[in-house]
Amino acid sequence: MNNMAIIIGSCTDITYRQVNYIRNNLISPVNSSTGHFNIQLFDLTGNNFAVITKKDFILSLKEYSVLVLSGGETAYTVLDNADFGYLESGPHILPLISTGIIYGGILDGKKYIIKGGSIGDESIYKKIIEYADINMR
Repeated sequence: MNNMAIIIGSCTDITYRQVNYIRNNLISPVNSSTGHFNIQLFDLTGNNFAVITKKDFILSLKEYSVLVLSGGETAYTVLDNADFGYLESGPHILPLISTGIIYGGILDGKKYIIKGGSIGDESIYKKIIEYADINMR
């Protein structure tokens, strides 16, 4: 079983709907397993954004095989605090939803999906998880 971290930092109406969709449809309160991934949602849309600047948080991401980063500022903050070197780009799931591998730093070798914060409808994470289940295990 692979672990997936979904880190959402954007604070828009669509983002709140996406977070609610994840909680209500993709993560069971008893078991957060969807397909071949155990999913952990990090909802930073409130006042919790500063947590991603902490080394302990960045180090905790090493246990995940796929990191889903929503929002440019969120992605940059996580990657910068992980001291990454560069991103190797892979296929795009949809426009403004890219995939690839992180090289350098604490998260070296981790697979990533970066989604523009307001991109997609409320069920976009279902598509992202389905893509990762087929292509990123």
